[in-house]
Amino acid sequence: MGKTNLREVLEAIGSTQDGMTEEKDAVALLDMHLKEVQGCQHTDALEDLVKVRDGAKRALDITFKVRTDSQLARSHAEPLVQALAPLERLIERLQKEAPKGPKAQAPVKGSEPKGKDAPVPEVLPPALKNVQEAMEKGELAGKLAEPKFRGEVMDYLETVKGKPTEGVKKELLNALRSAPKTDTALRQKVFEKAFACSLDSVKTDDNGEAPAPVPPHVLDKAVDILATFPAEHLPEKWKLNAVPGKGTSGTYIPETQLAQFDFGEDDANFDQDYLNAVPGDPLEGTKCFDVMVRHELGHAVHATKNGKALTDSMDGGQWRGHKTLAAVVTELDDLVTSLAAELKSRLDMADDAKPELLRWLNTVQATKLQGNDVGLKQDFATATFEFFGPKSEAMKKVAARGQKMTVLKDALDLGQAFFKVVRQGIQPNAFFSLGPDPVAHNGRVYLDSGLGDDGWVSFAAPTRKKMVSMYQYRAPGEWFAEFYATVNNGNADVRKKGKSAYPAAYSWMQEKGMLVYKD
Repeated sequence: MGKTNLREVLEAIGSTQDGMTEEKDAVALLDMHLKEVQGCQHTDALEDLVKVRDGAKRALDITFKVRTDSQLARSHAEPLVQALAPLERLIERLQKEAPKGPKAQAPVKGSEPKGKDAPVPEVLPPALKNVQEAMEKGELAGKLAEPKFRGEVMDYLETVKGKPTEGVKKELLNALRSAPKTDTALRQKVFEKAFACSLDSVKTDDNGEAPAPVPPHVLDKAVDILATFPAEHLPEKWKLNAVPGKGTSGTYIPETQLAQFDFGEDDANFDQDYLNAVPGDPLEGTKCFDVMVRHELGHAVHATKNGKALTDSMDGGQWRGHKTLAAVVTELDDLVTSLAAELKSRLDMADDAKPELLRWLNTVQATKLQGNDVGLKQDFATATFEFFGPKSEAMKKVAARGQKMTVLKDALDLGQAFFKVVRQGIQPNAFFSLGPDPVAHNGRVYLDSGLGDDGWVSFAAPTRKKMVSMYQYRAPGEWFAEFYATVNNGNADVRKKGKSAYPAAYSWMQEKGMLVYKD
């Protein structure tokens, strides 16, 4: 039997329901791909190099289960991983050097869609044409049991780019659901094609080898949620990572359209409650994983569909960014002036206390930015005393005049309006501790979001009388993402409550085509 046929047999074994279980099979498959990778030359065609690289990655996926328990299999995987690194660099270099622009093709009638809407090439090799026809006839899922056809599907997914039609997307998702759970390489490729995105896991195994595949139950749950959403609402890149416990969190990076998602390893049934809502909030009683996936979609839509237009308006919180505490102080000048006058009087200072007070505020903010807890976790009065204590410049001036030094905690009235406005926003998780009636000044509430891009922010106080979750009022992007996750929730009752909380914002999203359910 030829080497190519043996490899197909081994890959077919890995694609079965039980997956690859024999150590000798894993070692043989890894060695075959290592030989192919090591045989690559810089003069080889780019498409051939890519095919070798992707085949090696599939082998690592297929043998993952065996390598978990077999030291021998891991020892054969390590040189393959090491050999892939220079091959990746060679491919990247050749891709950069490749001529720019589309290859010459026969004229096509009509206009050609761009970007994700790129059409399927009119001329496909026979094997790939078989895959295309199977999808169009609704036969893809049934034919995947054939080992040879599976390989053709993988080649098709690598070759044909662009966003699928809704019909093809539906067929791809049916195939994904019916494919063996152990065939992680195929299932993730189908996921990427169906949702026009790239998918990766940031978790590596104990030996620092290739990223572990996304657990099948997580991929299935993500598919169930995302199947409802159009491609234009989805990030272009996903990274899914397992973390200890049941908690789930996410981060969206607009510059790269990447959603990085950490899911709890112990939340196997996805029944962990969403903890960022309090009794009475529309998101009360929802499940963490479900809400967080929809929340990250909300961030993507906010970034790509001008969601800022909503959050800038009164209907969306009328948010404003201030970045630093010093910028907030300029808006609270009347309160600072009043506080400085009291400080001057209580300490019997000859000079205006306002410059010293502003210096202290800047110090608190700078200390926070350096990661120090002063002014963030310590008592506000303690942080104040450290600046205005006996060795401070302000107190030295008092001492030089022969006046008695007063302990600042007695000198400053922390009930002053300025402290009420700012102190609530400088505490850890301030958006959780604002309470039902946060202290506002001139109708606005100020707080430090704790997010580097936003820093200090403010919102119109009346808009918080109704909210979908307490987390919603952390920053403008969070306001939008939480509301999006509510009005695009799978539960009709949750959607109804979200619409009731902010009817004008709901109408705005409806007009912009941001709602996926036709309530």
